[in-house]
Amino acid sequence: MNKKKWIILISSMVGILAIVLTLTLVLLNVGKKLEVTGISFSSETVTYDGQSHHLEVKGELPEEVKVSYTNNDQTEVGVYVIIAHFEDSSNRYNVPADMEATLTIVKASIAHISLEDKVIPYDGLFHTLEISGELPEGVTVEYQNNSHKNAGVYKV
Repeated sequence: MNKKKWIILISSMVGILAIVLTLTLVLLNVGKKLEVTGISFSSETVTYDGQSHHLEVKGELPEEVKVSYTNNDQTEVGVYVIIAHFEDSSNRYNVPADMEATLTIVKASIAHISLEDKVIPYDGLFHTLEISGELPEGVTVEYQNNSHKNAGVYKV
């Protein structure tokens, strides 16, 4: 609540008497609540990266209006419906109805990975092939038929 101080001067025949009054100004918004405008809640698509992703309401909410989310903060590949719910602690605002948006997490593509042919002169030792390039976090490689020491052509 805002308080304002007013100085009122009262003059009399004997001089000036200063009285300091503290007044409280209360504005009543009778019958009509304020509208919450200028906000949006949009769907987004992100690529899987092992990190948590979430959606947020964009725009400026009044201090008294709070937003909470249902089904937010997702990590795995999938399609998630997120709900934004609004509450007004002051009862001065017409809060928006719940808003829905979709968070889509798509699979990451694996690029710049290769397994190249290799010619090795016979030396009696075991030899293997390995991929070149960097795998995304959480991706592993499993080789089959990849360790040979005899002369020949092998499919790995």
